[in-house]
Amino acid sequence: MHHYADSDMMFAGVVVGNNPGEVWVDNNLNPSSALVWSSGLGAFHFMGSARNNCFNQSIEMLIENEIIPLLRSKDRNDFEFSICL
Repeated sequence: MHHYADSDMMFAGVVVGNNPGEVWVDNNLNPSSALVWSSGLGAFHFMGSARNNCFNQSIEMLIENEIIPLLRSKDRNDFEFSICL
């Protein structure tokens, strides 16, 4: 997950700690998939492997248990996201 397109720089900045936001990964020590929230953009971005079945199957619970409460705490009613394939 260390190769980013220019359009992903805001999200990459969150991943490396330069921009405010949140990062959820499949494995803390060796991540291959991530969901990144950019506070500056007010949006999410899926990064890494799109074929990570374990991560993909956990998305629904992640959204229900963490993403929806995060959005509600920010008075947001939408889930804006991007995916780079």
